[in-house]
Amino acid sequence: MLRGKQIICLSSIDWDFNWQGHQEIMSRYATAGNRVLFVENTGIRIPRWPDLPRLQQRMQNWHQSPGGIRRVQDNLHVCAPLIFPFPYSSVLQRLNRWLFLGHIRRWVRRAEFGPPLLWTFLPTQFALEVIDVLKPASVVYYCITDFLELAPPRRVQRSEAALLRRANVVFAQGEVLADRCRRVHRDEIPIVPFGVNVERFQQRRYGPLPAELQRIPEPRIGYVGALQRHVDSALLKTLAARNPDWHFVIVGPQIAEGNSDWPEANIHLLGAKPHEEIPHYITGFDVCLIPYVLSNFTQTVYPTKLTEYLILGKPVVSTPLPEVLAFNQRHDAVVAIGDTPEAFEAQIRHALYEDGGQQQRMAIARQYDWGTRLKAMSRVIEDRIEKAGSVR
Repeated sequence: MLRGKQIICLSSIDWDFNWQGHQEIMSRYATAGNRVLFVENTGIRIPRWPDLPRLQQRMQNWHQSPGGIRRVQDNLHVCAPLIFPFPYSSVLQRLNRWLFLGHIRRWVRRAEFGPPLLWTFLPTQFALEVIDVLKPASVVYYCITDFLELAPPRRVQRSEAALLRRANVVFAQGEVLADRCRRVHRDEIPIVPFGVNVERFQQRRYGPLPAELQRIPEPRIGYVGALQRHVDSALLKTLAARNPDWHFVIVGPQIAEGNSDWPEANIHLLGAKPHEEIPHYITGFDVCLIPYVLSNFTQTVYPTKLTEYLILGKPVVSTPLPEVLAFNQRHDAVVAIGDTPEAFEAQIRHALYEDGGQQQRMAIARQYDWGTRLKAMSRVIEDRIEKAGSVR
């Protein structure tokens, strides 16, 4: 495990958003004795109306913390960057560089950070600006999303290629993303899907079910995650209408445009929950879902929730996402696949009445424990730093 490093993380999500690998990795590195500055999402595209609550929260965090930087645990500070959210305006890019990067450079100096390790989840021009200004000792790029599908592709392609040339270490969530990165980055690219906090999930599975979940009749078919555009809401509504005795429970924020109408009485929107409470909700599900649409974007998506479902022994039904199909190839088709609404419904019905498989599912998920995963990633980083010595 990395120890004694000064890490600046450019995250693609905010700290208080759904807990994912971004927070897990940096929290564990801080616990291991590294000093971490976690910079919240600086943006990959021009904001839309659904982003307004997040931007308002960003302003609130900035005003409530000295310079927008707050301490969330020992060795870990979170920065709410106050920048102009227009990543492809050359004028505003220069202004952001003057306003924000100057502020970060002063904070790094006051905090007595040595030359930092820059860890970025964002392949943006802003990340390149950070490299130019802070001159980190090494750069890690963790490619977890196909940002070409979320922002102007030519611009992202250029900035990602430049980042891949300058990075000492590149990790990728899946094979498709790794293949794209290999076109530019000449070193080996380990494929590292997001893991699961095995200890936390298994400890908390024995707690009481949340009261609001207890009030929902069984069987409970659950989905944990944000209601974004890649969630097939039409599929969920169809299943609920066909099966009024099934109760569909959705735990997560609703942030997608056009996803506000859920008339079915057996669909229960419980909203976002603190990550430490998520195991209690999953424990109360009879079947867990990954109901994503198939699109260019989801061709590369690895659902973090997959191993969180499995570590609690739950049967999982998914649409045929490429990364889930690849997971099935590695693990004896542990995830049930429904490629049509009828097949998806049949797989849920089968899962409600299947008796075995719980121990197999839990054993598979243990292979994705974050502790083991980060030790392996840390060895790669240390080896590359030793060989390279500095940013390319």
